[in-house]
Amino acid sequence: MTVSVLPASPAFNVFSLITCEDVKAHLALLRDFHDIRKGASDDTWQKRVADSVTKFQTWARQVQPIENPPISVDLDILMVWHTYLLNPVKYQHDVARLYPGLLQLDFADVVLRMARGSLTPQAGSQANQTAPPPKASATAELSDLEAAVQRQASFIDKVARLGWGDKATDEFLTNCIHRYGCFLDLMKTGTVHSLVPTLLIDLAWHTHQLRGSRYCKEAKELLGHVLNHDDSIPETQLSRSFDETNAAWQARFGTTYLAKRSFAVPGDTTDVDGSSACGGGCNGECGSCGTVKRGSCSPGECGECESRLSETLLGAAGCGGWLQWRVWFLWYTCM
Repeated sequence: MTVSVLPASPAFNVFSLITCEDVKAHLALLRDFHDIRKGASDDTWQKRVADSVTKFQTWARQVQPIENPPISVDLDILMVWHTYLLNPVKYQHDVARLYPGLLQLDFADVVLRMARGSLTPQAGSQANQTAPPPKASATAELSDLEAAVQRQASFIDKVARLGWGDKATDEFLTNCIHRYGCFLDLMKTGTVHSLVPTLLIDLAWHTHQLRGSRYCKEAKELLGHVLNHDDSIPETQLSRSFDETNAAWQARFGTTYLAKRSFAVPGDTTDVDGSSACGGGCNGECGSCGTVKRGSCSPGECGECESRLSETLLGAAGCGGWLQWRVWFLWYTCM
């Protein structure tokens, strides 16, 4: 069993924001999303995303702003809704203007009910139906959502390849949330304007954002602003900010941002593909997947997530492949 090295505790109870059950349920949902895409050709997947976005828009406009409205658990709709929530400032603005009925729905509650077995997702139940063409005024909105769903697919693929949905233990979930709390604590200090999270922190942050308006309220109370999420920031900007994040974390908590022990799947001793290229013992953590590199790992290579470390970030253990889809912390006032 891997012994995790945690930084000092944040100055607030992060487990009041999200729980281990929340993260575990989110991982189960990501596994369902991965199954939708698995085996599909690029053209088939692109069409599936386009149809799903249009279908979501049609559904969202029909949800009435009444107490306890009916909930569709069609996975195509949930996939787009999930992605939309990961741009919280835009989501709150658009929902109030375009989809007021969604204000009555709690996506995170839907996910928990699915994980507990009280709701059964309908995988692709409407995937073959032809969605009505969007209005001209909605074309840009649909295009933005399609691109966002495509970007989120990279994050989902990474999580699936690491097997987190199947292997995550209570220790893993606790570490994930704890590090997210420390990250918020660091942001609260205001010493660095922009911070870049690891994959583990990102997972917890995404889970928190699924709470919609509650996320905005809690972030604003804690930080004074809503912490927005933007996964379209260029790699060059992310690269510069990662070093700043690493230095700020060290100064704040007295530990390295990317710890010497694993924060991924405790007890895992093989690579994702089942091979054992790493024999055990080197204890260097990958900035992309958070897992410990074992044995005679070659410099700059993580056998777990199969990505190469950026030459400019070897000291901070940041993966070059990771930077293509990492996120950027920005400050916005909740609209």
